[in-house]
Amino acid sequence: MKTGQLTVVEGPTLHLEQVFLWSDKGERLLGRSSVCHFRLLDPLVSSLHCNLYHEQDNFIVEDLLSANGVLLNEAVVDSASLHVGDRLRVGKTLLEFAEYMGEKQGKVYITGEQVNISLHDDDVEDAQIAPVVTGGTHLPLGRLIKKAQDLNICRLALKNRLVTSSQIRQMLELQKEKIQHHQPCSLTDILVAQKLLQQEQVDKLLQEHNAYKVRHKDIQFGKVVIEQKLVSEAKVQECLALQERYLKESGKMPRLGEVLVQKGYLSIQQNNRLIKALMHKKQQEA
Repeated sequence: MKTGQLTVVEGPTLHLEQVFLWSDKGERLLGRSSVCHFRLLDPLVSSLHCNLYHEQDNFIVEDLLSANGVLLNEAVVDSASLHVGDRLRVGKTLLEFAEYMGEKQGKVYITGEQVNISLHDDDVEDAQIAPVVTGGTHLPLGRLIKKAQDLNICRLALKNRLVTSSQIRQMLELQKEKIQHHQPCSLTDILVAQKLLQQEQVDKLLQEHNAYKVRHKDIQFGKVVIEQKLVSEAKVQECLALQERYLKESGKMPRLGEVLVQKGYLSIQQNNRLIKALMHKKQQEA
């Protein structure tokens, strides 16, 4: 089994000793959202910034329509194979790729198998836009998609490998032509009309997007449960893993509070009290 690693060599201080590991048997999301396996608290990194996976004996990075793109050796790429010594820039963070050869002293190795609950929450959905994107011959694809729903659907279609970046670029050109002929149409509608996506797939992608939003909120809920010493982190991690398994098996995601109650780790009264407190806090911050 091969394992790839990305070592943070430049970026936010709290990430500087971190090394992200992923095997040739799985894939990993990198971004700012708490749902990502590898999380970077970098204001120029998007919530779901890129996907890391292994295919045909290559470790691959794919931009998930991030606002500021993925730069491979300072050139903007939609998708690319990684080779030893390659450097990836996402936002302000620079990472260097290598194949895993064992742990080194002073480094923190992260596999993404468990949620990193300890990181400070960042509720900002969209990354700040960098004033200039250097390198390459084109803008990051994410900057060319104007509607939020189109962006969400295309991002997850890429993640699930239902479409390619080049197909999305082609459909954007078709969308421009329609606008010029006074036939405005959403990018999603064009993808369906061109039979690159089926409506049933679109509906599932929207469900997945909503599940990620729920998951993000529930991870913050779990953090509060731990901070108030109601449930141990180990038990919260157990229930987060169960929640993810339920989603994969049934397509439905129970709330973390419900899972904690079902396991007997939290009472219904405690769950309801926490929900009300968090809602009140959100209303005050609004």
